[in-house]
Amino acid sequence: MSEINNKRDEELMARARKIVQKKHDLFINVIIYIAVNLFLIFIWFMTGEEFFWPIFSMLGWGVGIASMAIDVVRFINNKGYSDKVEREYQKLKRNSHLSD
Repeated sequence: MSEINNKRDEELMARARKIVQKKHDLFINVIIYIAVNLFLIFIWFMTGEEFFWPIFSMLGWGVGIASMAIDVVRFINNKGYSDKVEREYQKLKRNSHLSD
């Protein structure tokens, strides 16, 4: 039983590391997105251009940031899947003892 708990703890720790890494990567990307787009807006403003061309960078890169955020949320919320696997494992284990 302790082997299962240790394995479960290891799995949870690995999952926690992945969640933290994904959140960190998203945070870094958002910071870079803001910095670069502010710089592009500054260039646009200084050139006096009428057409707001930084919108292309903002929208294109924004789609990437949004998909990354969705991935982070989906990964975090996928906890239910591992709980279902654990319950099914326990059920199979109980049933295998009954058939012995």
